[in-house]
Parts: sequence; structure tokens; C-alpha cells
Amino acid sequence: METDSNTENNTPRGVHHRISYARSEGGITHTALQTVTPTLGAFQEALSQPPAVGPKDGPYFVRGPLKDGCTTRSDANIAHSELLILDGDRRFDPTIGEIHEGAPPPQETHDALRVLGIPHVLFTTHSHGSEEKGNRHRVVIPTSPMTAEEVPLAAQYVCEQLASQSVHLCNVRENGVMSQPWYLPRRAHANQEYVFLSHLDGAPWAPAAGALTKAVSSVSPPAGVDKTNSKGPKDPDSVAALYTEAHPDARAQIDLLQKHGYELWGVEEINGDPSYRFLCQGSTSGTAGTVLFRHEDGAWLVHSHHGSDPLNAGGKSPRAHDVFSVFTQLEHGGDAKAAIAAARRALDDRPRLRISGGRLDINVSSAVALLADINPPITFARGNALVRVAHTESATTEDGIQVPAGTAAIIPYKQTTLALVLSREIAWEKWTENRGWGPCDACQKVVATLLDGYGLWGDIPKLRGISECPLLRSDGSLHATPGYDSETQLYVEGLSEDIAVPKKVSLADAQAAAEEVFAVFAEFPFEDRDLDRAVLLAYLLTLLLRPLLPTAPLTCVSANAPGTGKGLLVEVSNILVRGVDAALMPPVSGRESEDEMRKRITSMVLQGLTSLNLDNYSKPIAGDSLNALLTTNEWTDRQLGSNTIVKLPVCCTLAATGNNLTVRGDMVRRSLVIKLNAGVEHPERRSFSVKDLPGYVREHRGSLLKALFTILKGYQESRCTNFTDDRLGRFETWSEKVCHPIQWLGLPSPVASQARLRASDPDAENLAALLHAWHTVHSSDWVTVSTLVNTPEGSYNNSGTAKDHTLHDALLEVAGKSRRIENKLLGWYLSRNEGRIADGYKLERRGRQGRKGKHAHEYRVATVSGAPSPAATLREDDS
Repeated sequence: METDSNTENNTPRGVHHRISYARSEGGITHTALQTVTPTLGAFQEALSQPPAVGPKDGPYFVRGPLKDGCTTRSDANIAHSELLILDGDRRFDPTIGEIHEGAPPPQETHDALRVLGIPHVLFTTHSHGSEEKGNRHRVVIPTSPMTAEEVPLAAQYVCEQLASQSVHLCNVRENGVMSQPWYLPRRAHANQEYVFLSHLDGAPWAPAAGALTKAVSSVSPPAGVDKTNSKGPKDPDSVAALYTEAHPDARAQIDLLQKHGYELWGVEEINGDPSYRFLCQGSTSGTAGTVLFRHEDGAWLVHSHHGSDPLNAGGKSPRAHDVFSVFTQLEHGGDAKAAIAAARRALDDRPRLRISGGRLDINVSSAVALLADINPPITFARGNALVRVAHTESATTEDGIQVPAGTAAIIPYKQTTLALVLSREIAWEKWTENRGWGPCDACQKVVATLLDGYGLWGDIPKLRGISECPLLRSDGSLHATPGYDSETQLYVEGLSEDIAVPKKVSLADAQAAAEEVFAVFAEFPFEDRDLDRAVLLAYLLTLLLRPLLPTAPLTCVSANAPGTGKGLLVEVSNILVRGVDAALMPPVSGRESEDEMRKRITSMVLQGLTSLNLDNYSKPIAGDSLNALLTTNEWTDRQLGSNTIVKLPVCCTLAATGNNLTVRGDMVRRSLVIKLNAGVEHPERRSFSVKDLPGYVREHRGSLLKALFTILKGYQESRCTNFTDDRLGRFETWSEKVCHPIQWLGLPSPVASQARLRASDPDAENLAALLHAWHTVHSSDWVTVSTLVNTPEGSYNNSGTAKDHTLHDALLEVAGKSRRIENKLLGWYLSRNEGRIADGYKLERRGRQGRKGKHAHEYRVATVSGAPSPAATLREDDS
């Protein structure tokens, strides 16, 4: 406790003065009051004692005595005020106008009032010192009698004077209410701090002459303020309306006022909201006469009575200014045209590009720089085109490829779409004599130049492809943030929930994760459980890692009968990893099938599709285009309908489905196979425990993806290299990233499934049959193509033996056309298969000098280890 004393007799001056006020011994609901007239000394003594511990509600007092004949609490029943009371609950920051919970420290308030010569007592309240509320105190100032009209003015005046001493106490509505009940001190608990400070030196306080007259205009805007202004601009789409909408709170106006020299002096309440009082720069009255308040309709308005204030509209009906009006007056001297232009620029946070006449090069380079700076990026350079990433809104078919709805695709810009993006992302301006710099659409010359500007795209990010699942980094962390990843040059889709991969993964953890994935496919009838599950896991991991792999093999899913689930297996696998089914490519047939396949592949690569299913193929899968696609990391072709050559990275995982599916020739070493066999006549009639497997996988996709990443991370941490098999040729990285983790789990190598494909390869069967029949007829003798073409057929004459006829049929199978053996086809076939070994026979070739100096080739079939001898062959045929 602190009190100020008279230096002569140690008795505080003024303590013998009597004050009159009313009090109640009950709680807040007890409205019966009794007037008391203690001395200030007695009043001070009562408050100075450490208060009792108890609830907040209890005895209270009001600021003045009751009128004669009145006994209850109400404004009308209070005769006058003899106590000016300031409720210290909040403070404000004069630099930014923010209001904070908790009053200034009690000692600071006390010291400031002493300097100002205002007698008072100060005590802390029931909620003082709590973590949420901070300092809470009450200031009681004995005054000469004041009317109900003078009380709020006096409270405002004292708060204003405190602000001049850097004590920024918020003035609240309760400070001006005549019958406001004020609790006598109580503590919330025994250890709560109680602060009592007193300065009663002299007579009760009375404001200086004219002080309340000055304060009256700063407490609240006059009733005559034009309220129509608070409704804002009439046109809701006007610049003024948009500017006002963009600045809905008081912050913008506080900043503007302070920027132009207005000094924040106090915070009070008007219409139940905080209001802010400012002293205008150059004011001679010293009164904070500029008020920022919230109108009853929600708009923040500024009113000023300062004569020198540009915001003082004057007139019989003083006008309050909304935020745009304040912006116009203070920033632009009342020039509405200039304010609208500036507001339009302020509202537009896009980067600005001013078109330089006659300098297309500058305009293009500026547009490129601004496009490159957009974060996250939306425009990319891919090959010789500018592209964007979009999603199919519905299932589409383009160039023979069926793309499911929701698939992410890479779309080359057209002139209209690029112009739209440039206009949306960049604020274009051009100069005119009438209005100077003004807004305009994107320059069409710039748009056209950008589209055709390969090599001029500067720092526009390069795009390799799309990843529809998170990326596993080399350190074991996941990159799951949707958008462009500059490290891999991939656009990462946001189609998966947050995935938390364990920090440490053991082999047992990885095996458990694999079983979690396999459980989804538990009811598929795998022919060889371990091998087929290994190939399935290879397909899933390939889908997961394909954007980071240079090449990956084809995964075939073959069934012995329709309805076994081959298409469902591919669909579920894609939903698990990518969130959507694979795009479908039906079989192509006819004389131009190879050319059509090449066109479809080019279309697929241009779209950046990440998964393709060669659906329901009945003929052996082969062809130069597919072979090349699987073993190249960059596809080159002429774009359909133009002479433009495209050269693009390949990031697509291929699957194929079919009944008793086979591949032929070079496709065998580029493929894996899963075999399904339900062992029933009608596999489509089977019932399953999970009725909607795709829906189930969508629901649990996050945990299933986590399981796949757990396997990969476990293998990373194991640093295991104990694999005896060689990497699959042309798929070395895939072997390391996909096959080896599967073998680490204890499963067979997926490459082992190629033995199934070799056994059913029609090309291998045809070659073996030809070499066997050839060796039977010609042994290991050298012969020419012409000799072979003239092999007796047997169908049209009786020349030749049965062995000749068998050889003729074998030659017709590999080089026949219209039931005739074609010389050129046979020569091409033999050249292509030179050195091949089949069933213990090897095809060899040598050059020889033909007649008239022409160069020719001779061929023979030699036996290698394991081939039957010619004698044995003759004996078998003779029998």
C-alpha cells in the first residue's frame, strides 16, 4: 500500500473531506441501495485493507448518492456523481492502435495521475494477475459533483490526459454510466497479489475550466453526422466499393491517419465497439478531435471537428468519411479520379507489366520473367511447347486412348488459353494520351511469340512429367506437397492424405507392410502365389516410382477365362497408387496397325499420362513402337497433323490384359506376367468378401501407400546388395529400385515370370520349328535364300519329301504372303534372327561372292549343345 502524506503533520490532505455515494451489501442482483457519506480517509482506509478471499460477486457501490425518496439502483435514481471511476481492464498500443487485454501496470497509472495532480485511490480487482487477463485495477477519483452528461466527458478527459503521460488506458462505456455497480475489493485466492495506491492531496478534483467542453466533441461523433455515407458506394462493383470491401476493419484507416501525422491519443467505446481518437497534425486546441468509430451498420467511419483537418467536411450536416473517402482526402488531396486509379492498382496484387511500344523483345522477356516468378508455378516448358497441368472433368477418348475422369494430364497452351492465363496472372497496362497508363488485356503479339518461342522461355520451370503420388527422396523422406517439385522437375499431385513413414524400418516391418498390401488382393486367383504376388508388387512399386525411373517393363495380366479379374487387378492397383484408374488403349489392328500404335503412343506421351493399360488384347503383343517405348526414356516422333518433331520424356507405366495373353519376339524380355486361374467354369459368378474393392482401396489408400513407402524405405536403410541375379537389360535402374526390394522381402524375382512368356512366344516357337525342319533337310550345309524359297511345297505337286513339305510350311509361317514364300521377307527374317539359338540350333550367316560379282549371303543351321543329331532326326522321321 502507498499513500501520499502532508509533509507537516504526516496526514494526507483531503482525507477529512466527506463524499457521498450509495452502496449495497448484497450481490449484483441486490438492487436496494443506501447512501453513505464517509470521509475520504475512511473510504481510503476501507479499501487499503487486504480484501477477503471469495467470489467476485458481493458488496458494491455506485458513483453518487440516491435522490431523495429513491432506494434502488438505476441511472434515474442517482442524484449526481462524486466519484469518477475508471475501469482498468484493457490498454491500447498508440503506434498501431491494437487493443490488448490487461491495463497498464498499476504503478504507472498511479504515477501518471500524481504528475497530473489528480487525487485518486487505485486498487486491483478480483481477476488481477491471471494469465489471460493480466493487470486489472480500478481508479477512483473523488470529484466535485458532476451531472450524468459530464461523467463520460470527464472519464474521456482523464484517459486523454493519461495518454499524454504514455499511459494508454482504454476508456470503456461503463466509466460513464451513473448507476454502474463497482465491486468492493475481493481476491480470487489467498496468494493473489493485492495492490492499493493512494494520492489524496487537497480538495476533490474538478476539471479545468473548458476541459469538458473540449472533450465533448471528441467523445463521439455528433448526431448530425450524415449516416447515408456509412452505406458506402452505391455501385457494389465500383473501385470505391471494392476498396472498402478489401479494408473491412479499422487497421487501414489507423495506418492512413498515422501516416499523415495524426497522433493516436485514446481508445473508447462507441456503439459497443472500440473507437479511436486522434490529434490532428497542426491542431492548436490540443484536443483529440478526430474520431474513428464503427457505425451501427458495421462501417468504419472517420469524423473530425478540427478546423484545419482535411477530414473536417464542415457544413450544417457534418460528414463522416469511409475508408475510401479517407484514402481520397489524405493520399490524393480529394482528387477522386487519381484515388480511383491508385485504388485500382492497390487492389490488384498481380505483378505489373507496362507494354513498351515498338519493343516486342522487352515485352516478351518481361512476360517470361513474370511467368517464371509465379509461385506455385502454373506454366511450364516441356519439349518445344509451353504447357499446363489440368484434370479431365469427365471420361474422354483422344487418339484412341480412353482417359478416366480426374486424370492429371499435360495440356499444351493454345493462344486463347495462354492469353487468358497472362491476363489473369499479370496486370497489363498500356499508355494512352487521354488517361496515361491504364489496364488492358495481354498483348497478343507477346502471346503468339511465347507460343512459338522455343529457346526464349528463360526461367520458366521445365516439366518432365506428373507424379500422382508422393515422392520418396534418397534420404527416406517423402515429398508430398502438391505442386511443382524443382528437384525432380515433376508436378506432384495432391491426391493422397498425409503419410507418415516410420523413422526406422526393419525387415519384419517391411514384410508386414507387404502383407497389408497383399491382403487387398487376397481373393485374386493367382496361379503361382509367390511369383504372381512378386510381379504384382513390382507393378505397384513401378507405378509409385515410374516418374523417377528411366525405363520400366510391361506388366501383363493374363487369365485363363473372361471374368477372372485381370482388369480389376489393374484398376485397383492404379487407384491404390495414383487415386484413379489407368488410361485404356484398346487393341489396334489392320495393315496400318503399327503406324496407328505409334500415333497413339505419341498422343499418350504428349498428354503426360502416367499409366496406360493395353486392354483386352487377344493377339500376341509386339511391335517396334511398343518395344521402343519400353526401353527409351525419351520419345521422338512427328506430332500428328503437323511437321513439328516432339522429343519428350517418358514417365508412363504400361500394363496389358488379355485371356491367355502372349507377347512375341523382343517384347518377351521387356515384359513380366501375372497369371490368374480361378479353376471354375464361370469365374464371373464368384462372390467376394469385399463387394466394392475399388471403393475400399480409395477409403484406405493412405495406409496402403504408407505400406508401399515403408517397404522402399526399409530396403534403403538395409543397404542390402546380396543379389546373385543380373539386372534386367535396359531396365537396370528399375531392377535396382523395384526388383531388389522385392527379393529383399524374400519373394522371387519378378523377372522369373519371363520364363512363362518365353514358353508361349509364337515367334520363338516359329523359329524353333524352322531351324529344326531346316536342319532335318539341309543338315549344317550352307544354302542361299533362293534355295530355301524353292523348297517343294507338296500341295500342288508330288515332288519332295515330307521333310521338304514340313520345311516349306515353316518358311511360309515366317515369310509367307498369299500362300507364297517371299524372297525379301525371308531375307529380312533370316538377317534379323542371325545368331539366335532355339532348341539347340543356331542360325549362322556368311558372305559370299555371287555371280557377276554381286554380294550375297549364305545361311546354315548348326547344332549346339543339347540338339538332337541329324541321324537321330532321320530315324525319327523314317519311323
